[in-house]
Amino acid sequence: MPLSRRALILLSPDEAIPGVVVDGENWTSHLHSPAGGTWRSGEVQVATNPSKLKLQTLVEWLNGADYTFIAFSGHGSARSETETVLDINDNDTLSAKHLITRAARQTLVLDCCRKLPKRAVTESLTKRMMAMDSYKDPELARRLFDSRLAACDPFRVQLNACAVDQTAGESDSHGGYYTSALIRTAQATPSGSILSVREGHLIAKRIVSERQPSQTPTGEYPRSGLTFPLGIGL
Repeated sequence: MPLSRRALILLSPDEAIPGVVVDGENWTSHLHSPAGGTWRSGEVQVATNPSKLKLQTLVEWLNGADYTFIAFSGHGSARSETETVLDINDNDTLSAKHLITRAARQTLVLDCCRKLPKRAVTESLTKRMMAMDSYKDPELARRLFDSRLAACDPFRVQLNACAVDQTAGESDSHGGYYTSALIRTAQATPSGSILSVREGHLIAKRIVSERQPSQTPTGEYPRSGLTFPLGIGL
């Protein structure tokens, strides 16, 4: 007699990580395909930003199977070297250990960051610097940029003016739609704050999409943690 199986695709997307939605579509498509084992529709559940109570109910449902498969995509961190914490919605976190089922056979896939907590010295240093009378000093702005840069984890960020198979537009007077929007956004960084590459991209993306709906900027950056500075608010 075949072993019973149940799967849960757990997603927690937000504006910063829209790729999580794509992860959910890809996992669902894979599981139902022959390559993924031809799972039946009743064997796979998808939960997006569930409450803790809803997730508890889903885990109980999983416990009734011989084999369980769980895939999580979203923000996360590490409480220790042995414990990963998941942001299951905008307000709640959950230790990944609570996704361990009673099934004798189980697979757990966690597509999230697992950074250990750092001492929050960078933000306090930034606040002290911004409180100085000489804040408009260009060299101080440079030190703020360097301080934020050093606090970011190594990662290759890539920003694209448009999606694959799209055309990037430009204006004779202002230059590329995306580049000009990105630079204007950085130059308009509010006084006393630092604009990250991720934040700048998301703002520029909205500006470009409103101007030219057929052009959709895309980005690749860490799912959590600080991203490199783009603008210093003077």
